[in-house]
Amino acid sequence: MIKAGKIALIIIDSFTNHYRIELRTREIKEVNKIVAEQLTILKDISKNYFIPVLITNQVSNDLSIKGKVKGLGGKFIENFSRCIIELKTEPHRELIVRKNRDEEERCMFFSIKNDGIVKI
Repeated sequence: MIKAGKIALIIIDSFTNHYRIELRTREIKEVNKIVAEQLTILKDISKNYFIPVLITNQVSNDLSIKGKVKGLGGKFIENFSRCIIELKTEPHRELIVRKNRDEEERCMFFSIKNDGIVKI
């Protein structure tokens, strides 16, 4: 049982790494069902208890579009997400935020200095 005020943020790092591990021993449909159930639970927690959920995802180069990356697992996690935050390091450090598929992206270039992150 989740108690309001006790949890400020849920972070799941490298979500698709666990997905790939499960694919070694199970069928893709079974793994997708399990992942969908887990993402649904996290979405419900976020919505019903107002607890933000941050999921990091591994990416790979999109061979069909030069310089573009795509999240592992395709659009699966994106379809459950209200907001996608993409961090790029090439050719400059850039933060890209997409709240939904129809909304225009918001971008910001930044650098990391001794006293923190600086918008440029």
